[in-house]
Amino acid sequence: MNTFIKTLLAVLMIVGFSFSGFSQRKVSRTVVVKKPTKRVVVVKKGPREKVMKVKRLPKSRVVIKHKGRKVYIANNRYYVRKNGAYIVTRPSLGLRVKALPLGYRKVVVDRNTFFVYDGVYYRRSGNAYTVARLG
Repeated sequence: MNTFIKTLLAVLMIVGFSFSGFSQRKVSRTVVVKKPTKRVVVVKKGPREKVMKVKRLPKSRVVIKHKGRKVYIANNRYYVRKNGAYIVTRPSLGLRVKALPLGYRKVVVDRNTFFVYDGVYYRRSGNAYTVARLG
């Protein structure tokens, strides 16, 4: 009888210790919170160059076709549509715009009059302005 009790206690201890690990575990839940997406996404390319993408342009934008592609002008910036987003770009030479951006400066170089805004030079050509190279 004494060995039976010892065996029974040993079995109960083994079973008891093996299940005690389950009682100490915590059940964790993963909660996914969806945040609203931002309108502007900045993608870093290289150490200095940054590319700014915009998902939507304002309704007051101007669309110009130049060299077979559409160039969008909004808020004094030039955009090109690529992969469902609008990417800020520099205007290419020869692009004609009807009005200059607000805040331009008038510069005279070798008797030629240029209008400068954000490092882009414009020349008057008829009723419009053309993106030009200085010199």
